[in-house]
Amino acid sequence: MMITWFKNIKNQLFKKIIIFYSLTTIIFLTALSSLATYIIHDNRTKQVINSNTRLMDEMNYTLNTKYSNAQNILPNLLGNRSYKDSIFAFLNMGFPDFYTYSLDSYLDRNVSLFTRLKDYMTTTFLQDRDINSLVFYSPTEGFIYSFDKNAKMKYHSSYTSAFQNYESKLNDYSGTNKPIFTTDLALDDDLSNSFSIIVTIKNDISLKPIGKLIINYSNSSIRNAYNFFLQKSSTVDPGHVVIMTTDNHVVFQSTTHYQHDIDPTLANTTYDYTELDKTTYVKSLKHNESNMIILGLIPKSIIGNDVRQTILLIVFVTCICILAIIGLSILFTASYSSRLHNITSAIKKVRKGDLSVRIQTKNKKDELTEIANNFNRMCDDLDDYIEKVYVYQVKQKSAELKSLQAQINPHFLYNTLESIRMRAAVRGALDVSEMIYILATFFRNSLKTETITTIEKEIDHCKLYLKLFQIRYNDKLSVTFNIEEAMLSYSIVSLSLQPIIENYIVHGIDLNATNNTITISGRFDHDDIFIEIEDNGCGIEAHRLMDINSALNNKIEPYSIGIFNVHERLRIVYGDAYGLNITSKENIGTKVTIRIPARKKGDL
Repeated sequence: MMITWFKNIKNQLFKKIIIFYSLTTIIFLTALSSLATYIIHDNRTKQVINSNTRLMDEMNYTLNTKYSNAQNILPNLLGNRSYKDSIFAFLNMGFPDFYTYSLDSYLDRNVSLFTRLKDYMTTTFLQDRDINSLVFYSPTEGFIYSFDKNAKMKYHSSYTSAFQNYESKLNDYSGTNKPIFTTDLALDDDLSNSFSIIVTIKNDISLKPIGKLIINYSNSSIRNAYNFFLQKSSTVDPGHVVIMTTDNHVVFQSTTHYQHDIDPTLANTTYDYTELDKTTYVKSLKHNESNMIILGLIPKSIIGNDVRQTILLIVFVTCICILAIIGLSILFTASYSSRLHNITSAIKKVRKGDLSVRIQTKNKKDELTEIANNFNRMCDDLDDYIEKVYVYQVKQKSAELKSLQAQINPHFLYNTLESIRMRAAVRGALDVSEMIYILATFFRNSLKTETITTIEKEIDHCKLYLKLFQIRYNDKLSVTFNIEEAMLSYSIVSLSLQPIIENYIVHGIDLNATNNTITISGRFDHDDIFIEIEDNGCGIEAHRLMDINSALNNKIEPYSIGIFNVHERLRIVYGDAYGLNITSKENIGTKVTIRIPARKKGDL
């Protein structure tokens, strides 16, 4: 379909633009997608490495927390005298003698040392719920006593194999007074995967060791910390973590995939992420207070899978964008090419003299639409201009012909009227003399052939006409002029006001009334002039007014030829937006508004 559209484009310039634009789009989007792939891969790698590093720090923090708690157990013990006395007596006497001693103390002082020992261990469990069991070891009395979080107690004397095996393990961690991390010191098989912290108990006076306290932790505390971290970083896979001792005992592992592939000596070399194998990055962190190593493992597949999906998505989106952009450019270019072809065809028709051609436009605001609209307006203006000039010339010739027919020796008429006026003045008929003078002057002005005059001359002409009728009707007619001085120099079509006033004299004046009034006023409104002729005559009937306005708007010549003639001449000279507007109320009066452009005589 795009190939068909491309072939239909008639303008070679548009085809070149499409080819150039398509190549530019392909190069730009390809480069952009490559850069985006690199940035996404690099950011994803940094996110995973950062998340795995924080996971290792979280595991290290968990171990440090357990170590700190273990350090606080002895100070809490020594700070409580009853606990201290009970535990020291227990380690120095052994379980049978301590139990007997506890009963005697209870009978004598109502104080049970054995109960205090249990209270101490119960309090320790409450302080850290991750503790699985507490084991007391007395080398002098040769026994092991364990107390787990389920309140189960076990006692192993020096003759048992459990004691002997346990003692051999403890001897590997002798020679230090600091708490020691280790593994596999739990007495129960179900706790064999726990890690332990060995705390040496010393006599507070002689400072000699009298025994050891072994705190066995379940690795579930580490797993809980691991799971909680996964919940916090749900958007980024942090990889895996393995906690192990330098002798290759695993304390915790989030995956069993690397169980047999990890070399404990990695703790001395991998301070930054290196390749464990071809599929995994590894980094180690040695715990400062123990022989434990925290290994961070990042499978390359974690990054590769995300990046692979991203690359496929970017390639797919890039291809879709390229095809869409090329398709849309061809579609829009074809549309513009067709519109431009229509414009050039219309110009050729106008060049041949066909002014009726018009370019069909759509609701698009662009340069081609503006060109088409201006072309259509130009053709309309040419038609209007030709019609205006032709019609005006025809009507002007007709008016001139009628004027010539009416002018039967005007100088003879003027001389005759002047003789009559002089005789009337000699005999004392001054009013008749004045009327004849006004009439002669009025006729002389009416027979002038100029088309455009000034508002001042038109007003003077109307004053003569109205003065004639004021004398005739014995001052039953009142006339008011409200014309601004600045308006008098503006131009108007000749004989535009007098026919309207004449229409009032003929049809609107009430001769039985003495308050007949006609007001002629003018005002500026932006670039136009409005002249209003308002009277208080008998008005026009509603249906008659409707017929007159319809005739004026539809260019139908009505019975009132004078008003129609004025309206048509104004529209011919100034345009259809100008002319007359008539409003009237029966028995109240009529107002005729003349709208003309505010132009000087030389501007027309």
